[in-house]
Amino acid sequence: MFILTTDLKDSEYVQVQRQWVAYERYLASQKERLTTSAYEFATADWHYNPQDHRCPHDSWVESLIVTEHSAAS
Repeated sequence: MFILTTDLKDSEYVQVQRQWVAYERYLASQKERLTTSAYEFATADWHYNPQDHRCPHDSWVESLIVTEHSAAS
């Protein structure tokens, strides 16, 4: 589910609120597929509060490392 669509840019508050509720339902529906920490991060109130210093709003990704560990055979 994508919540940052440009379709909502100029929408009325009611439409934005409906989309947000749909996103919260989506997260709840995926709870069993996520690790506990990933779910807690995605649903944390501070995550979406730009007044909180932990909020990723306007953050920059300075580096990303993707690794794949091979299984011993």
